[in-house]
Amino acid sequence: MAHYVITERYTHQWKALPFTTNSGMAIPIFDDEKRAQGFIDANWESLGPGWKPQLLWSHQLAYVLERYAREEGAQVVVLDPPPAPVAHSVEVYEVEVVEIEQFITLLREHYDL
Repeated sequence: MAHYVITERYTHQWKALPFTTNSGMAIPIFDDEKRAQGFIDANWESLGPGWKPQLLWSHQLAYVLERYAREEGAQVVVLDPPPAPVAHSVEVYEVEVVEIEQFITLLREHYDL
């Protein structure tokens, strides 16, 4: 299964967009490229240029999330946040927040990684 994360490109690599929530540092994950782009558009003023939806397959996403959990301290994933400014998306809207380790385990078990 494919997922989208929001990324910013550097020379030959990219980094995922983390943001802070009440539950800790989060990585937003989208099932649809249009929803990811809507989130970028809603946060344009705070993000600036260069952010794009990046398609990742389940095994790629598991790897990226493990790295962000270990190296960047990411603690949760936010599934399909609404196209609203980050400052409002977790506090005002109902969003699904999952502990990052649980989500990685789900990816690995469900998709036989």
